[in-house]
Amino acid sequence: MEKITSLSRDDLLRILNHSFDEIFVTDANGVVVYVNASCVNHYGQQYNEMVGKRSKELTAQNLWGPRLSPLAKQYKKRLTMKQLSCTGITMLTTASPVFNKNGEVDFVIENVRNVTEGEGIKEEMADTQIFLNQLEESIEENMVEELTIENFIANSKVMKNIIKMSWRIAEVNSNVLITGDSGAGKSIIARYIHGCSPRNKGPFIEINCAALPEALIESELFGYVRGAFSGAVSKGKKGLIQTAENGTLFLDEIGELPVSVQAKLLRFIQDGTYFEVGGTSEKKADCRIIAATNRNLPDMVSVGKFRQDLYYRLKVFEINIPPLVERKDDIIPLVNFFLKKYNDKYRLNKQISQDCVDVLLKYNWPGNVRELSNVMEQLVVMCTDATITEKYLPRSIRENDKISALNINKDTENHNVDLDALSYKEGMDFVDSYADEMRCKIIRAMYIDLKSSRKIAATLNISQSSAYRFIKEYCKDLMKN
Repeated sequence: MEKITSLSRDDLLRILNHSFDEIFVTDANGVVVYVNASCVNHYGQQYNEMVGKRSKELTAQNLWGPRLSPLAKQYKKRLTMKQLSCTGITMLTTASPVFNKNGEVDFVIENVRNVTEGEGIKEEMADTQIFLNQLEESIEENMVEELTIENFIANSKVMKNIIKMSWRIAEVNSNVLITGDSGAGKSIIARYIHGCSPRNKGPFIEINCAALPEALIESELFGYVRGAFSGAVSKGKKGLIQTAENGTLFLDEIGELPVSVQAKLLRFIQDGTYFEVGGTSEKKADCRIIAATNRNLPDMVSVGKFRQDLYYRLKVFEINIPPLVERKDDIIPLVNFFLKKYNDKYRLNKQISQDCVDVLLKYNWPGNVRELSNVMEQLVVMCTDATITEKYLPRSIRENDKISALNINKDTENHNVDLDALSYKEGMDFVDSYADEMRCKIIRAMYIDLKSSRKIAATLNISQSSAYRFIKEYCKDLMKN
C-alpha cells in the first residue's frame, strides 16, 4: 500500500488558491477568516482586504448579494442561490454550515462558481428560494419585535413596511431623510437604523436644530478653536460631527437649520471635510447623516429657506412616517403597550374599559404617538378606580367624542339638529380647523335657533361682523324666509 502524502498548511493554501471556485469562510461571529484568490476575479478585492472584516462590513460595500452565510448560520441549513457581484458576474453560491461536536455552527463555507447551474443545483436553488420566502414573514415579525422593545409599536401594514425599509437601508452607508409630524416616531426610526447598521458600535449623536440659537448651531456641529469668539472655552471644543466619528449623526428638525450653516453641512456631506469655527486647517470626519423634519422641505426650497442641493443630498433615502390618525391599526396595540408600561412604572394594575378604548379610536391624535403616551400615563396615574373609564379622559378627547356623536342632518330646515350634548361655542372651537361642511352645519343650526347675528356673535365670542359674514356665507337661503 502506497504511503499517503500529508499536506502542509502552505500546500493546502496553495491548492485552495488554485481552485476555480471561490471558497469563502466566516466564523461563528460573522468574521471572514479565509478567502481564496478567486475573490479578486469576482469582487476585485485582495485577500487582505477581506479577511478580518465582519459580514456586515462587506454587505455595506455591496460587493455581492444577497448574503447567505448569516442565514445558513442562523437556521443551520445549507442554502444555494444565484447572486450578482459588483463586477457584473453572475455567481452560484452555496453556503454550508460547519458544526462542532455540540451541534453549534463554528464556520460557514461559501462555494462560489461562475458557471451555469446543473439540474441538481437548480432543484437545490428552488428549495432555498422556497425556504427564503417562508422566512420573509418571520423576518418582518422579528424586526417589529425589535422596535417594540424600543417603545415603538408597528401593527399596521404601513408601519411594518417602514420597518422593513429601515432594516434594508441600515446595511448601506447612505444619508437618510425621515419626514413626518411631531411625535410620530422619527427619532426612534433613526436609532433603529443606526442599531442595525455596521456603525452600531459607534456613537449615535443627536442634535435638535430647533433647540439651539442660530449663533451656537455652527459651533455645536463643527466645534471651535481656542479664542474663536467671546465666551468660548479656552481650550476650544470639538463638534458633534467629530464626536460622531464612525457612528451616526442625527439632525432632528433639519428644516430649522440656518441657511448659513446649510452650506457648511453640504460641504461636509460631499467630501467629509469641514472647518472648525475660527479654524484655518481643514478637518475630516467619518459619520453617517440621518436627518428628520416635520416641515415641507420642497416648499422651503421653493422660497429659498432651504438649499436644494442639500435637500437632495440628504434624501438619498426618504422615509415618511404617517400620522397616527392614518394608521388606526396601531392605536389599540399602543394603548395596551403604554398601559403596561405605566402600570409597571408606577407599580399599579389599572385596566381600561372597552368604551374608553372606543373613544380613543375616534380621536385624531394631533400629537401622534407622543400624545397617546402622555394621555395613557395621565390616565394610569389619575384614575382612582380599578378600571379607566371615559370620565377620566382629558376634556379635549371627550369633546371630540361628543362632536363625533352629533347627528347633524343636512335638512336643517326641519330642525333635525342635536346640539344638546355640546355647546355651540365648544362645537365651533373644535371644528375651527376642520371641514367647512361641519362649520356650515353648525352656523345654520345656530341661525335657525337664534335668528340673530348679535346672539351668534355673543355665543361664539366673535365680532358681530364676523357672525354676519358666516350667516351670509352659509345661510343665504334661510335669510330669505
